[in-house]
Amino acid sequence: MDIKDINSVSSDLKQAFSKALQAIDKNNLEYATEILKGLVLKEPGFIQAREKLRVVEKMRAKTGFFGSAISSIKVKKTVKLAQLDILRGKYSDAMVKAEEALAIHVRDLGALKVLAEAGTALSALFIAVEAYELAYSFYPDNPEVIKLLSEVYRLAGRGKDELKMRQKLVSMFPDDLEYKQESRSAGALATMEKEKFNNLDSSYRDKLKDAEESGLLEQQEKIVHNIDDVRGLVNSLEEQLKESPNSVYILRDLAWAYYKAECYEKALTYFRKLHTLQEHFDLSADKALEGSELAILNRKIDSLAKDAESCGEKEKQAGLMQELESLTSNKYNIRKGYAENRVKLYPNDLQLHYDLGIIYWVGKDIERAIEEFQMARKHPKWSFSSQVHLGLCFYQKGHYELAKDQLSNAIKMESSNDKELLDAVYFLGLSFEKLKDVPNAKECFKKVYSVNVRYRDISEKIKLYYN
Repeated sequence: MDIKDINSVSSDLKQAFSKALQAIDKNNLEYATEILKGLVLKEPGFIQAREKLRVVEKMRAKTGFFGSAISSIKVKKTVKLAQLDILRGKYSDAMVKAEEALAIHVRDLGALKVLAEAGTALSALFIAVEAYELAYSFYPDNPEVIKLLSEVYRLAGRGKDELKMRQKLVSMFPDDLEYKQESRSAGALATMEKEKFNNLDSSYRDKLKDAEESGLLEQQEKIVHNIDDVRGLVNSLEEQLKESPNSVYILRDLAWAYYKAECYEKALTYFRKLHTLQEHFDLSADKALEGSELAILNRKIDSLAKDAESCGEKEKQAGLMQELESLTSNKYNIRKGYAENRVKLYPNDLQLHYDLGIIYWVGKDIERAIEEFQMARKHPKWSFSSQVHLGLCFYQKGHYELAKDQLSNAIKMESSNDKELLDAVYFLGLSFEKLKDVPNAKECFKKVYSVNVRYRDISEKIKLYYN
């Protein structure tokens, strides 16, 4: 999704934008908001419309428009639905709902976060930057907002801006080692960014104006489907790398170009070299490094599975299945290794603890999973899921009283994640069943059945209890 100025949009959008400006001049702010909101939903990259919409929303906020309890309830409900869209991968729908909420109350942090998440997922980082910068203008001393803005600045390659935010966190929390580490990392990136520009001689800067160089920059930003989409870019970067074989920023660009083009062997090579040369830990590059390893392994697994399926010899098929089992186990170990290393480097990052907990849960390492979920439930975003998984872990260990307590607490929490809520109610029913509490078990199973008759073995459970 690209940024577009007023000269790049259709005549209909230009006319609508002109009407919005006239409405602002007449102080008809509600009408102007509706027009501008429609423009950014139809053309999210229309930058002048986005800027003007935020100005109008702020003007309305100053007039005390967001005063009624009904408006407050509507915003909360809309944001919850938008968060559910994010969980389901419906990012465009989430963006629509976020804009609807912001049109009512532009200061709502939940709506701004949803807008940023949707923008990031839709490869529109400028929307994420806009959302978190707006949040920062309202909540300049909110550590979560500052951290989120720092992270999106990093994704956008704005090292200098990121460094300012990281330094502010350090000044607010001088004893926090994680913030200090992130500040040093941001400082290194900002220095590299500056050196990268300073190392460009005037002749090279002039070349950026040429059509060929502009084409390379376009390839760097476009959505990539295969290597042919970025052939010119990688060829150019490979040539530059011959002259500067240890250039971190060339290696990083090459690694990401190959990764987006799904050339995972090449991406793996460059990410590994980048990893050895960088002084700081780059979480996004580390995740791409893991993704490359897993993608290569998945291809081998798929190929082996096909061979095993078509193989007519029993002995040979057994050997292939054994090899397949070994690769699958190796896949789990790769994921676990990366996740454990990230938690070791960033012990205060609760999302990393949640990710590691999920991996332990999948690998049936229940004791370690419990430890990670107990940490992760302090994170507002992962508190519900962590609470549910704690209940599931205790159930697997046969600690049914503890499972009952954890799952009951999870159900009391507000959550829009219907899948995990069903899990919580179902396993709460199983826990009651194990504790010989038949009436409460039956009530839990009835609730699950009323929502989804095909969930697990719920139909058989209901038949059993009613018979």
